[in-house]
Amino acid sequence: MKKKLLVLVLAVALMGLAYAVDIQFWHAMGGERIEYFENVAKEFEALHPEINVEVQFNGSYRDNLNKTIAAVNSGTPPNVVQVFEIGTQMMVDSGIIVPVQELIDNDPTFDPGIFLTPITNYYIVQGELYSIPFNSSTAIMYYNKTMFEEAGLDPDNPPRTFADFIEACKALTIKDENGNIVQTGFTW
Repeated sequence: MKKKLLVLVLAVALMGLAYAVDIQFWHAMGGERIEYFENVAKEFEALHPEINVEVQFNGSYRDNLNKTIAAVNSGTPPNVVQVFEIGTQMMVDSGIIVPVQELIDNDPTFDPGIFLTPITNYYIVQGELYSIPFNSSTAIMYYNKTMFEEAGLDPDNPPRTFADFIEACKALTIKDENGNIVQTGFTW
């Protein structure tokens, strides 16, 4: 009886191994974000012990995209890849990706309302959401109203165009008697 039970336990264990899933996730987030992704994968694996997530950092966004293209061409693509927004169209054109819209449509429990429409609109191609942004950057300009006043600019009327921005920067830039810049019109 014990021998049959042991065989049954081993058979069930082996069946479980047969259902294990490995997911390769390639990304381009360096520095401390490498550890962040690894921790997220560990948390996911704790919730889904039948799934193993292999997290791989591949350098810059462009490096990651190039490596993905090479992997696809060699027949060994990752399951999930982080691609920068400009690479989205290249991935769509390649025909190698599954649009996220298909996954959303197949999961009635998923609420696409959790995404901000102006951001997801950027990733919609021919009416279909192809990817989900991991992050989205928005350029913001801060300006110093006191410095605007001192430069003779209207502090309540900041630049609205790039040409206006350049003109304001010229007015804000201060040079010493030797022509050295002592105050710049903008900084990053």
